[in-house]
Amino acid sequence: MMLDEVLGHLRSGARARRAGWHDGLLYIHAPSNTDFLEVILVYRQGGHDREQPWPPRRADWFADDWSLL
Repeated sequence: MMLDEVLGHLRSGARARRAGWHDGLLYIHAPSNTDFLEVILVYRQGGHDREQPWPPRRADWFADDWSLL
């Protein structure tokens, strides 16, 4: 799946990741409590989920290894 396809699913509340992103310990989602689509990166560290805004890298834009969780 490509990133443009993933963004449509994020608007519906889905979570997504790339193939090399640590077996689900790292994923992106878009909180539904905002008026605009802001993609958040979530990573699990020490049993806790940490969140930060996600700026996609050049490799992420054109990768075809995206999948939904």
